[in-house]
Amino acid sequence: MNAKKYNALTFLLLAIVIGVGLTACSSQPKLPSLANDAVIVAFGDSLTFGTGSEPTESYPAVLEKMIGRRVVNSGVPGEVTGD
Repeated sequence: MNAKKYNALTFLLLAIVIGVGLTACSSQPKLPSLANDAVIVAFGDSLTFGTGSEPTESYPAVLEKMIGRRVVNSGVPGEVTGD
């Protein structure tokens, strides 16, 4: 096989592989919508709990205001990553 044909074949195969890869990576998984009465649980450490702030200023309380859904604060102050 001469060099021109080899380079053209290599380029074509590379283009196909890249095209297939980009197509496969570009599709976003579709998540079902939450029901209108769905409740969200925010769990985590003292940052989620809101240590040092007013209860209305905690992350779950602010999230609840932003999205218009009930958010339950299940943050545990004093928890560390190892726990």
